[in-house]
Amino acid sequence: MWTKITTIEQLEALHEGSVVAIHPLQGHPNEVFDDSDPDQVSQRLVADNDRKKHMIHMSNLQRKEHARTVTSSSMGSMILDSGYKNYADIIEQGVWWIQQGF
Repeated sequence: MWTKITTIEQLEALHEGSVVAIHPLQGHPNEVFDDSDPDQVSQRLVADNDRKKHMIHMSNLQRKEHARTVTSSSMGSMILDSGYKNYADIIEQGVWWIQQGF
């Protein structure tokens, strides 16, 4: 089950190996995770969570040659690749989800 990331506590609970996703990749944030269109979902693997600096390092779960650029009114243009993300940016964007229930 996917749960939208809306709090710092959710982000602080992430650890190496946690799976997160961006949905939707284009358009306005949704309140329901819908993976029926795989082109609107991109999963990430948490590589490191720096709780002191409120930064998460993630790697892409898709092959590098499939990394793509998307444009969204709320996110601007961004490359979907590995890197560090600030907790505040993740919450503000409203498109990040955590996989729970395993």
